[in-house]
Amino acid sequence: MVNLQMASDFSEGGSLVPAIISSMKISTPLFLVSVLFLSACAATPAPTPPEQQSSPPPNEEKQAPPAVIDDVEDTEEDLEDEDFEDEDLDELDDLEETTPATLEGPAMPAKLQAFVAKKFPAWVGEWEFAAPDFALTEFVKGEDESLGTPYVFSLPQDEARDLFFVASPDGTQLAGITGADVTNEEDDQSIIFDVDSSIVTIDPATDQAKKWATYGPCCGFYDVAWLDGSTIVVAAGVEDSVELNGTLSRCPEDDICKESRILLFHLDTGVKEVYRGPLMSEDDFDSWWEDFWQDRFPDFEIF
Repeated sequence: MVNLQMASDFSEGGSLVPAIISSMKISTPLFLVSVLFLSACAATPAPTPPEQQSSPPPNEEKQAPPAVIDDVEDTEEDLEDEDFEDEDLDELDDLEETTPATLEGPAMPAKLQAFVAKKFPAWVGEWEFAAPDFALTEFVKGEDESLGTPYVFSLPQDEARDLFFVASPDGTQLAGITGADVTNEEDDQSIIFDVDSSIVTIDPATDQAKKWATYGPCCGFYDVAWLDGSTIVVAAGVEDSVELNGTLSRCPEDDICKESRILLFHLDTGVKEVYRGPLMSEDDFDSWWEDFWQDRFPDFEIF
């Protein structure tokens, strides 16, 4: 029989295995079986019952091992580009939400509408032909702008001055557009326009000129008339696009347009009064431009 001892007979922290083995030496076969049994228990963990084994949730996808990054710099650049594209998309979303569909503001006064129709028939007619929604009743008042201090220079009389300038009611001033070279000979009557145009007044007694405003290639002044002795009315066109005017643009996102404008230059107060009108696509404007000048100057070849 195996001689078993109580656990209290052993010192604290001691193992029961040596004592059991010592007591079992009286029977060699039993001793060997016991040693093998205890060794197997110490070396092999108890198996987990099948019902306790953990399994992945039914809807959880198996995660792929992390990709090996060969080129860290390229990956960082890709991430930067991705962030930039996300910012662009956010800006476009904001743009679509904030771009106004129509102009808002006080309508152009009826007297000014009648004045423009009478003084600028070629400008109005070409706009009506090329832009289906064009009407002087659609113009609304924009923000006033400062004319600033005019640039003073000398402008002697020439063919361009005769064609593009008109006298004030009292005849003491001329107002008109500069930016064109005119050849007015019997076998050569032509007008070559520069990419820039300016609004200028002239004292005909001294040929002293004052330049009040200049438009570059994107815009243009097309006709001038005197409203009174200190105010000139100008027919103009201004480029409009999302890229140029951002959220203030009325032009479709992927297009370039021309906005019709009527401007009042108040020379005595130095204020430019702005009235904004309907749009025309850039493609339509290319043919409009030549037709307009040809209507104004039918005897000249336009370049």
